[in-house]
Order: sequence, then C-alpha cells, then structure tokens
Amino acid sequence: MKILFRHNKQEKWVHIKHTRYSGEAHLRDILFEDPDIIPIEDLSAGADLSQVKLMLKEVVLQGSGSTDLVGIDKNGNIIIIETKLATNPDAKRAVIGQILEYAAFMHKKELEWLDNIARKQKNGKGIMEHFEGEPDWDREAFEERLQENLQEGAFTLFIVVDEMNPDLKRIINYMNEVLGVRIYALELRYFKEKSGIEVLVPNVHGEKKPPPMNIWDEESFFKWAKSQVDASTWQTLRKLYDFSKQLGMVDFGKGKSIGTFKVSLQYKGGNVRILYVSPVPSQTWFPFSVMIHKGMDEQLVLTYIRQLISLGFPFDETKAIKSQPTFDVSILNDDEKFSAFKKYTLELKEKLRNQ
Repeated sequence: MKILFRHNKQEKWVHIKHTRYSGEAHLRDILFEDPDIIPIEDLSAGADLSQVKLMLKEVVLQGSGSTDLVGIDKNGNIIIIETKLATNPDAKRAVIGQILEYAAFMHKKELEWLDNIARKQKNGKGIMEHFEGEPDWDREAFEERLQENLQEGAFTLFIVVDEMNPDLKRIINYMNEVLGVRIYALELRYFKEKSGIEVLVPNVHGEKKPPPMNIWDEESFFKWAKSQVDASTWQTLRKLYDFSKQLGMVDFGKGKSIGTFKVSLQYKGGNVRILYVSPVPSQTWFPFSVMIHKGMDEQLVLTYIRQLISLGFPFDETKAIKSQPTFDVSILNDDEKFSAFKKYTLELKEKLRNQ
C-alpha cells in the first residue's frame, strides 16, 4: 500500500514508508490515547454503537491475565480490545481464545466492579462522571444497558493488528456469520515520514450487520421465566407484574437472552424508574442512584431502603443509596412480605406525588 503526501501543489508527492510499531504496547497506547481512531462508523450499520468515550487500560481479570483495553460508549456498549503484532505467533488462532476468555470472565460481573476499576484508573472519577454533559446522553438508559451487557456478556470484541493475516480474517468472519459473535479485526497500518509526520490507515474486517435484538412482551417473558425459576417464584413474578401495572407504567427490556420488565412512576412531569425485574437475580434491581439523580428526596429514598431491609432485602443502606443493588425475587414468595412490599411501595408513590 502506497501512502503519498505533499504540503502544496508546488511540491512533489512524497512517499511515506510503512513503519513497524515499536511493540504491542505502542499500538495499545495509540488507541488508549485516542479512541476515535477506532472506525465505529464502518461497522455500526443500524446498531447503536458510537465512538468510545471512556477507555480503560490493562483491566486485570484474576486467573485470566488482563485485557489490553476496555472501552465504553455513551450508549452503554462495552468494547474489549486485544492488540497483536503480525510478528507475534499468537496473532492468528491463539488471540481468539484469549479475547473470548476475557469476555467470559467479564460475563455476569456487576457494574460496581467495572466502576471501581474506572475510579482506580481515572483519579477517583466513576463511569457516570465521564459521560455527564455528553450530548443526548441518557443516564438511566446508560446504566440499564451497562448492567444488561455485563450480565448477558453482550460485548463487542476487537482484535487490533498491524497487518491482517488470512487465518485470522477467516476465523473472524466465521464467528460473526455462523456463530453470531460480535467480533472484529481492526488492521491499523502505521506510516511515518522522516520529518516526523505519522499516518494511520484503519481497515475493519468482520460482519458489519447489527446483532438481532430480542422483542420481549408479557407472553414471551412469562413463558421464558417459567423455565428459569420454581413455581412459587414464577407466581411471585406474576403478582409483581400485576401490581406494577396498577402502580405505574411497565415496559420490557431488549436483552438478547435475558428478559426484564421495568417499572416507572410519574414524577415532576416525567417518569422515573423505580424497579427492574427478572427471573435472573443479577438483572433484578432498584436504581436508587438514578432516583436520587432524578431529584428524588434522599431521605425519602433512604426510608424506602430501610423498609426493604426490614423485609429481608440484602442491602447495606449506606451503599445502596449510591448504587443499583440487586436481589432475588424469591425473597417476596412469602405472602406477608409481599403485602408489606406493596404497602411500602404505594407509600413511596404517594410521597412522590406530594414532592
């Protein structure tokens, strides 16, 4: 591949020679310092991927080493990136197993785990703080999507190389087209002219169609839920859904494999989510931090948390109010507890009306 440049029409075109990276750390650091280099626009094609805005380096995965990079976009998509040079024998088959191992480790991790890593790397600044002020950013939808992606293992995988090889390209295409894994290879050729001018030429390899989204509704949710929990817990889910419809507004999530319904209340001319429900405990939570962010009185929320704790919900009140604590729906299988839960939640609704 030839790369030519000139400063003006009076000069001759100058040929910039293909240059080697000084090492894999050089390639990794270029992406870390400027995530916009990743040509997201070449692969989104109707999906909701956007440019990476937060990049974390060398995320340690106990027992699995560490990822080169983990990126997050404003829609809550998580991108795992592994860099390899063509001279590395692992740049063919081995890197596939490596990046899949990293994805498998991150699968079902809690959002708090990822947020703590961000705080350690970014001088105490959490994930949400990096996106506040971003145009068209919806904090509530962002947190919801991050939670879903971690629990479902719905990551976008990037293997970044200086030169593409046929074996890697063939494996990448097979995994996308046949297995449905969202994985890409980014060939990032590097050129440097003797005066110091540097040029990067990115080229994405891999299927560029967005993955299909699941469409959940009442029928499909409860049919799937029946295969996930015992009869008592399924009945609790049913009662919780019926109560939620009476309480406020209910809509369903778009998880690829995990169904969720979300409960919202009217608040200050708009809506605020107060509960996410699923047969899967890690996908059932109260978005207390979002409720506070939306302007709900902190003492009001704290009172509700204490009422839930009195019913046996496994929350630490000092941590819960700043996070999105999860729980198992089966905690409400007891009729008396369910009645008390309804009472406390209706009281919360009434207090919100009066705020």
